Amino acid sequence: MSLLYYYLRKLCWFDTIWMGARFPIHADINDSKGGKISGRENGRIFLPKNLLARCRLSFGCGCAALRLLWLQRICLFLLPLTVVAASDPYAGLARQLAGFAPKSSEPVKIAVGNFLYEDTALMSSFSSLLRHELERALAATGKFKIITRDRLKEFNEELMFQGASLFDPGPQSGAGVSPTQSSHGSAGILPANPPPKVAITAIRGIVRGRFYLKSRNLTIYTELAWLEDGAVNKAKTVIPAKTVGALIEPVVKALPVAPPPAPVPAAATPSVPASTTAQTGMSALPVSTIIQPHNLAQSQANLADVERRVASVPRQFPVQVWVREARRDFVEGETISYRVWSERDCHVAVFCHQVDGSTVVLFPNRFNRDTALRGGQSVNIPGETKSGFQIVVRVPFGADVVQVIACTQASALHRKLRDYDYAAETAAGTAYRGMTRGMFVQGLSDSLAEFANAPTLWSEAHVVVCTSPRPLSER
Repeated sequence: MSLLYYYLRKLCWFDTIWMGARFPIHADINDSKGGKISGRENGRIFLPKNLLARCRLSFGCGCAALRLLWLQRICLFLLPLTVVAASDPYAGLARQLAGFAPKSSEPVKIAVGNFLYEDTALMSSFSSLLRHELERALAATGKFKIITRDRLKEFNEELMFQGASLFDPGPQSGAGVSPTQSSHGSAGILPANPPPKVAITAIRGIVRGRFYLKSRNLTIYTELAWLEDGAVNKAKTVIPAKTVGALIEPVVKALPVAPPPAPVPAAATPSVPASTTAQTGMSALPVSTIIQPHNLAQSQANLADVERRVASVPRQFPVQVWVREARRDFVEGETISYRVWSERDCHVAVFCHQVDGSTVVLFPNRFNRDTALRGGQSVNIPGETKSGFQIVVRVPFGADVVQVIACTQASALHRKLRDYDYAAETAAGTAYRGMTRGMFVQGLSDSLAEFANAPTLWSEAHVVVCTSPRPLSER
């Protein structure tokens, strides 16, 4: 603000000089010997070269300077209004998207999907913030009616039954990063491109996108995908990263850390006050850490590891797994539920490959050990009727891969999970069985080898879920 005020004053000063120079001006120029040299010609002043001169200007149009001075005061009075408008980039992005809306007397029903970090399948705390801010800004344009997240659960399931995942954008090829290679290494498991047309009568469009952290700015690439004809409109905006970080964490600080032990003061050394960081025992949290997905490097490695290990599983019939909450970003303490669907009769097992390298068996579990699934039907995880059976977000935080392995026969892997004794889990009050990643891979390899020469079909599907701890301001 102070810098803008400085340049505004400079502008007004130069304008005042220019206005005075265009009107009749009386100028006396004294050389080093006291002689006068006339410097007026066509209302402008010219100083001879190599002459020590001193100008005394008297303006014949002082009212022009007075008017400019009043204009400066008025501009400074109205300046806060401009700053407020510029500080809401989501409104500007919403106006861009509103320009794509068809002309109609009724608002267009749309939903706000997922915003992914760069060319990855990962989401962060900013993904949630951006979704909420866009819902607010889009509704304020009067062109759109936002479908809430509760309603989206129904539509998301209808989309998944049609084999579409329209809440996730495809790779953003024009953002300076290759669609198949992330700026942080392997792109991991990227969402598939959606089909051109999807028949959902209750929603006409879905807003989704990606954001890129470059230097001190966030560049947001947004898509408005129309479900009727498959058309996609695109918009772009840039937000200062520091502003976004302050919104996610009003107090941008890390977890409390123990201050270093105070040195023994010498008798002749005067005491120096400790820094603010040492006094509070807090360390500053970089803005990039707030905006990026939690445990970014480890999450990328986890996705790449899962993709490499399950590459041997053929996809010979349609199977789907999706998050019933119609989103893939969750914070500590929230609950998650999944739904698995298969086109044909098969046996299914659902695993959660966590960011720390461990694997948890979500299905079958202590409450439901039957791995059989009828074709065209689905199973909810956890079940609807089991009291106290919930999947709660806890450590480790980062990107987890929830995967379904399906086989038209009960393979060795499915039989072992079905017949497992949950005595230890029952005593501990847990519903799931944990295993190492190696145990999962070995069981899968044995099962594939078991039916190598049999007319057995296999399939696989997965979804990436991103978790993070609660913001420090909410703890």
